[in-house]
Amino acid sequence: MQKGFDEQHIESVLHNIGLSLKHQSPQFGLGLLFNSTPLWNHEDDTYEDNFKTAELELLKQKIMALDHEKRTKIYENGLKLEEAQRLYQMLIYYPVSRLQMSRKLLNWNPSKW
Repeated sequence: MQKGFDEQHIESVLHNIGLSLKHQSPQFGLGLLFNSTPLWNHEDDTYEDNFKTAELELLKQKIMALDHEKRTKIYENGLKLEEAQRLYQMLIYYPVSRLQMSRKLLNWNPSKW
């Protein structure tokens, strides 16, 4: 509590208050109280940490499911993408060799992947 509330939480509460003001009801005070209570009772929000952990676990599962052939293909596609991006950057910044690199880029076909 020494650091105060997270800025995103404060913005969220203010947004909810703004919505409550637009649609005021007889329970306006209760809505205000219930929207701000979770911030007072919970010191931190672990949603983002849980989301990152779940995403990392899913990524690990997908990587473990790949066989050697698929990993090799992904690696080769990464190399092709890197070369295409490098050629594109060179095409933009080095006008002298534009014609040669344009020919290389025109021969590059991502549908072959």
